[in-house]
Amino acid sequence: MKIGLTKFNYPEIRCVTTSQENDYINLKKYNIYYYFNNIPVIKNYFHRFLFKPISVKNVDVIHSFNDICLTNNKWVVTFETMLPRFLDILSNHKNLNPEYIYNDEINKYLEVVARDNCLGVIALSKSAKKIQSDILKAYPKVRDKIEKKMFVLYPPQKIYTTQHEIEEKVLKPLKLIFVGNDFYLKGGAECILAINELLEEGIISENEIMLTVVGILNRTHNYSFGIYQDDSDFSKNINTIIMNRKNIKIYSNVDNNKVIEMIREHHIGLLPTWADTFGYSVLEFQACGCPVISTDVRALSEINNNDIGWLINVDKNKYGEIVVDSYSKKDLCRRTIIDQLKKHILSAYENPNVVINKGVESLNRIKKEHSIDYYNDKIKSVYTIGI
Repeated sequence: MKIGLTKFNYPEIRCVTTSQENDYINLKKYNIYYYFNNIPVIKNYFHRFLFKPISVKNVDVIHSFNDICLTNNKWVVTFETMLPRFLDILSNHKNLNPEYIYNDEINKYLEVVARDNCLGVIALSKSAKKIQSDILKAYPKVRDKIEKKMFVLYPPQKIYTTQHEIEEKVLKPLKLIFVGNDFYLKGGAECILAINELLEEGIISENEIMLTVVGILNRTHNYSFGIYQDDSDFSKNINTIIMNRKNIKIYSNVDNNKVIEMIREHHIGLLPTWADTFGYSVLEFQACGCPVISTDVRALSEINNNDIGWLINVDKNKYGEIVVDSYSKKDLCRRTIIDQLKKHILSAYENPNVVINKGVESLNRIKKEHSIDYYNDKIKSVYTIGI
């Protein structure tokens, strides 16, 4: 089949262009909003995440990621948080007591999603589906039509190791790896602080544990903090620790194939993130036989648990979001993340067999829940007959 893409970024590559049976055609430059949103004078008058083709021919189905398609063509949408992805409602789910009320503009685009030529509404996670279902409660005229074609389908994941390779790993020293370009948002600083405290307390020595960081350290802004950002002294302290610790290595601008090679050489993946819609790196860790220490925000509690990894339990709202509404609350949450990181790292250090067992179970989970063949079959059924 010929599948049109509304754009061709990482999410589309990760979640849409997955089958060798299909030809994928990038329609980005056929989108009238692509041009509107690149004109400084008028771009703020238009919503992002809309696709209205100037002309679309020779495609069987359009498959978008987060974009609502204003077209008579058949189309499918995969979304990570909500539809429509407009500023009017985009941040609501991050409030302490989030709620959704009727809005004419939102209704206008939900009516587009409800039409018969939208064949499927694919939630990337149960978390996303819950948010969307709660939004739809405010729109009873379209609710049933959309919910009938909305379902959860986790992203597919390639396997990079075998059970035998996992069981052959030697866990001395214990090798940890953090992957995330948004270093501070994804919890990179907390990883540094946790390792440093374990070393300062004499619980583990530098030659018994290694931390590899793949990320961009100058991305100090953390959108989940809102107005309660860390000051420059915080990042300076992180940089000082890194410079003074021989067992902490930093890499940036590493291509994905090299990242996978690096993960395979490590024992545990780290993602103590403050906010994440899904957590693709968790899948890559698990596919390499690396169990993961992660927070339990949003979809992370769906793809990681204490049987296959370690969860850091943090205070969250009903949609699984950490709500930072004061400096003291941010500091308290940071302390929780660091303390639980230390606890889980020490447990892994003292129980290497547990690390191996969790690695095997992580791999088994990927095979069961993120099968490429199952994913492609399900998507094909949506393309051909709808839901």
